[in-house]
Amino acid sequence: MSFYFFVFLQVKTQTLKMTIVGGLRIIDSNAQTGTTWWNWTDNSKVMNFNYHNSTAIL
Repeated sequence: MSFYFFVFLQVKTQTLKMTIVGGLRIIDSNAQTGTTWWNWTDNSKVMNFNYHNSTAIL
């Protein structure tokens, strides 16, 4: 059961990465539309940084 949950998390992470890349592409093509995307991706980067830091401590 836990194995399948792990795979599920992996897939979710992959989807998130693709969404972030998509958001950055939107910013490139249309800066005004991408403003909200930028705020969202910026928050995600901070969350990712914190996650990796806590993993390193463990």
